[in-house]
Amino acid sequence: MFHKILIANRGEIAVRIIRACRELGIGTVAVYSEADKEALHALMADEAICIGPDKSKDSYLNMQNIISATVLTGATAIHPGFGFLSENSSFARMCEDCNITFIGPDADTIDLLGSKSKARETMLKAGVPVVPGSEGEINNIKEAAKLADKIGYPIMIKASAGGGGKGMRAVYSAGDLENAIISAKNEAKAAFGDDKVYMEKLIINPKHVEFQILADKYGNVIHLGERDCSVQRRNQKIMEESPCAIMSSELRSKMGNAAVKAAKATGYVNAGTIEFLLDSNNNFYFMEMNTRIQVEHPVTEMITGIDMIKEQIKIAAGEKLAYRQKDIKFHGHAIECRICAEDPKRGFIPCPGLVENVLFPGGPGIRVDSALYPGYMVPPCYDSMLAKVIAHGKTREEAIERMKRALSELIIDGIETNVDFQYELFEKDEILSGDYHTGLIEGKKHYERNPFKTKQYAISKIYRSRPQEHKLPIEDKPNVPEGIMTKCPGCGKIIYTKLLLKNYKMCECGYYFRISANERLAMVLDEDSFVELDQQLTSRDPLNFPGYGDKLVKTQTQTGLVDGLVSGKGAICGLPTYIGVMDASFFMGSMGTAIGEKLARLFERAKEEKLPVIVFTASGGARMQEGIFSLMQMAKVSGAVAKHSKAGLLYITVLTDPTTGGVTASFAMLGDIILAEPGALIGFAGPRVIEQTIGQKLPQGFQRAEFLLEHGFVDRIVTRDKMKETLGALLKLHYKDYTSNTNLF
Repeated sequence: MFHKILIANRGEIAVRIIRACRELGIGTVAVYSEADKEALHALMADEAICIGPDKSKDSYLNMQNIISATVLTGATAIHPGFGFLSENSSFARMCEDCNITFIGPDADTIDLLGSKSKARETMLKAGVPVVPGSEGEINNIKEAAKLADKIGYPIMIKASAGGGGKGMRAVYSAGDLENAIISAKNEAKAAFGDDKVYMEKLIINPKHVEFQILADKYGNVIHLGERDCSVQRRNQKIMEESPCAIMSSELRSKMGNAAVKAAKATGYVNAGTIEFLLDSNNNFYFMEMNTRIQVEHPVTEMITGIDMIKEQIKIAAGEKLAYRQKDIKFHGHAIECRICAEDPKRGFIPCPGLVENVLFPGGPGIRVDSALYPGYMVPPCYDSMLAKVIAHGKTREEAIERMKRALSELIIDGIETNVDFQYELFEKDEILSGDYHTGLIEGKKHYERNPFKTKQYAISKIYRSRPQEHKLPIEDKPNVPEGIMTKCPGCGKIIYTKLLLKNYKMCECGYYFRISANERLAMVLDEDSFVELDQQLTSRDPLNFPGYGDKLVKTQTQTGLVDGLVSGKGAICGLPTYIGVMDASFFMGSMGTAIGEKLARLFERAKEEKLPVIVFTASGGARMQEGIFSLMQMAKVSGAVAKHSKAGLLYITVLTDPTTGGVTASFAMLGDIILAEPGALIGFAGPRVIEQTIGQKLPQGFQRAEFLLEHGFVDRIVTRDKMKETLGALLKLHYKDYTSNTNLF
């Protein structure tokens, strides 16, 4: 079992996790933003650490600071709660890389189920019913229109990486389809950083029913019954109950078995929720799986007696499930109401502010999960939920009466809330009968009431007065594993290094990180096709330049290279080519005698075998420590290029940042086709030298790849992710002239 857990969340769920840990004898670490320095979770935990400013992206979504806080405090596990990083696969992988247990499923499972389209495909293979729709993302408006006609309107456009009602658009006619797709993609991109969307048949007025799953790493999977989450506003739940009032035992068994089958199909481990749509004919369809604890988990706890948070922790610690399916018994009925700082009369807009007074309800069958206290300032930066009121009774009718009593007793003064709105729900015939659906609230008028308010009592401040040590992990400089995160010099964003590598070391802002020669070769060449040549050639110190010999040895040790060029023979898209790649990490890629000799030999071999040559440049020019010997390489390599060209063979140069000096003045600009990476600095002398020489201010972007393309010095700018594809296409065109040469392949 863990000795200390960091809770990467805030508010009532953080308080809930702290309480569960305390009962298990586990130490707790809270993290908080500057806006939450007086928040209850930060005051209750054994330790509390500020992780950044108010905005979520700088604090509760700041993966680097959360990992830093974990390492600093010696916590060995992170509980993400719900929201924020709870379904972020990059964060889960980061935890794995740092030997920190992420209390939830593994990163690959989060990836699979985080993609709505991939999850749908998985369920289809597993035989779990799914709503008719697209088999994968929508990439073409015309294809989407054909599919929508086939499925039949109305349809729903959904964000593949979505949740919480974001990136969803209902479409009732063909004329609205294109705008709906564009709108959904834009919202999905803004909310999740991913604009992929897919299409489903829109089930009119369905019930939203979900099944709670528990699964351990030993292959044991059980369900803990269903929750009816059909009362929603703007596709977000506000009231949940368990069991579903209109569900038969037979239907519960079918849906429960399907939920277990869905979890097993994904190899799921920990607590999760399978969400279904249930139509008026009791047909049910898989909608999505939430890979985290749900806001509404208390209703399941109330009817099963199982502590979901404790079970999550035990499973993450490697324990087997203590229950089998036959052990699960349901007792009575439970209802949860989400109490939010929002104004129902004004479209449920958030209403942050100072909480002047609080009185929580009590009595038989009532539970309140909250982090509120008098004097607490509800910040505008986060979700508006303040508390959850849960009522339990032997029957549904008793649970409803207890909920009404609890809502009448609940007092939150100083800010607008939806308490009265929630009370009014339980006077609706649809709620009382249990025969309601997801469209119950939308478009309907709700009336105010004046509930009886009981005498106000002071709330205990024992946690507020508790002495607490607060630390800033950044100031304490914890020993976080080096290289886990990388800061982008272009936009300042902190990027998970593995994600950066997966994206060809390109930041979303457009900044290109410099890459090594071996990384470049791996990106453009076919796997296992490269044979390095002339690796024995290394620079000497012909002029006995002061310190040069020692610096050569030091650089070779640091980079693992013998010099600033890696050359050899490989294949791109199955087509053979000679290739040379300069590495700016070795003396800034400067050309000395060894590089000149390796390039000359490269062209000579290519000429003999009648093969093309591709050279990636990244250089500050000729190597000054070798003087005239380095300058002579310009002529030697240019001569080898000329002989290769006379043989009618293709030479492609790819200019990367930077390509300057003697390299630019010789072989870099001699290519038959000259490509460049976006933003690459290309030129002979630097802009400052040129401005001082000519006495004029240079144009904006002078010597950048885009400027050279505009003025005809570069044929095309190619992004890294398209480089192999582009080079392959050019080689294919070249080889059309050599199809009679049977020795090429």
